[in-house]
Amino acid sequence: IMQTDDKYMIRVMHVKSASGESRTLQFPMRLDLDRPKRARTTFSEQQLATLDDHYRRDGYVTGEKRAELAKSLGLTDTQVKVWFQNRRTKDRKKKEDEEPGKRIKLSATSPSPSSPTSSSSSSTDLVPTQAST
Repeated sequence: IMQTDDKYMIRVMHVKSASGESRTLQFPMRLDLDRPKRARTTFSEQQLATLDDHYRRDGYVTGEKRAELAKSLGLTDTQVKVWFQNRRTKDRKKKEDEEPGKRIKLSATSPSPSSPTSSSSSSTDLVPTQAST
C-alpha cells in the first residue's frame, strides 16, 4: 500500500536468520536505505604524513587548529576530525591486542541481537503508519 504523503511511510523488512528465527524490522522511509554509500576519502602521502605528524604531537586537534590544518591540506574540517577519531580508535585497538587479558572476547557462537545484516533471507514491504494527532 502506497500513500502519497511519504511523511508517514515506513519500510518494513521481514528478516529470517540462518537458525530460522523470523523478525520484523521497521525503518522510516526518510532513512533512504537504498542510497549508495559515499565514496571513501583517499588521502595523499603528503596529507597522511602531515596528519600523522600532528597526531604524534597531540592525539587531539580541535577548533581553530583543526580548521587551519584542514585548509592547509585541502580537506574539510570533518575529514580531519574523522581521521583523528579513526587513528585514536586504531591505536586503542592495537594497544588492546598487545595486552591480552585486558579485553574480554565474546564467543564466536553467540548471535548478535542487533545484527539484521547476518540474515539469510529478507523481504521488504512499504506500509503507511498512523498519523499522530
